[in-house]
Amino acid sequence: SGNEMTLLSLLLPFMQHGMVLAGVPHSVPELVRTEKGGSPYGATTVTGFDGTRGVDDNELAIARALGARVARLSGWVIPEPSSVELAAYSTQVAGKV
Repeated sequence: SGNEMTLLSLLLPFMQHGMVLAGVPHSVPELVRTEKGGSPYGATTVTGFDGTRGVDDNELAIARALGARVARLSGWVIPEPSSVELAAYSTQVAGKV
């Protein structure tokens, strides 16, 4: 299906904006049991045109595992200062020289 291509096509814009990427590791057992959704590139599902097919337990477990991984990784990332903060800092430093 187009799920993986959709996820892959989103990687470049995310990287261009400096975002940190996180995939679903193969240690998530539901990843090998899913029939319609979820891949190492991200958590997905296929619900059909009318949405009658809901999210199954494997897809939900994959999404939860990815959410937990993103939360864990975000705790390790030290945020960089924004351009506004950098400009203010540069002005302060320039005034002290």
